[in-house]
Amino acid sequence: MSDLASLKRLFDFTDEDLAVNRGGNLSARQYRHYHHMRLANAVNRWASILTFVLFLISLVIFIGISLAYANQLGPLTLVVIGVWLALVYVMTRIIPMMAKVIIRQSTTNDTHWGNRLFGEVDPKSIGVLQATGRLSFPTDGEHRYVMLGDLELTNDAAADKDNRLWKLQTERTYTIYYLPDPLWIVAIEPA
Repeated sequence: MSDLASLKRLFDFTDEDLAVNRGGNLSARQYRHYHHMRLANAVNRWASILTFVLFLISLVIFIGISLAYANQLGPLTLVVIGVWLALVYVMTRIIPMMAKVIIRQSTTNDTHWGNRLFGEVDPKSIGVLQATGRLSFPTDGEHRYVMLGDLELTNDAAADKDNRLWKLQTERTYTIYYLPDPLWIVAIEPA
């Protein structure tokens, strides 16, 4: 996979995107995608924090009730434990579902939620970096890496690895246009 048409399909960019990326910027289409990714990451992070905090609060309440009423409840203590576990389970299912709804809503109203969370962001202020090098898949005996020259793009142990990179032709020179953190390759072309 080395011709530009195949790379455009694999990495989902257009000729217009590539032209803007060569100038060091995101295209309007890529900015919408970036904005959505950023929102999804923020919403998921807050959903995780909220779930953990609610779990801790429910644990404190549960321990307080259990200690205070254990003698009066007797065998019903097991019922209270079951109810608490059921509530914790329901809570851990509902919060991520609410997060998905917020993220889904953001696709219909592109900037509303993102602007509320992050403030206005000028697409021109997001600099697209460029790197050119020979692609290789070295190994250290334990892990395989995708390297573009000296730049590590991903490895087989990375939680956020980009599996599209493994489909590229090794020992070929490419120019990538990317955002570094987290790594998002916005466009790629044979050099």
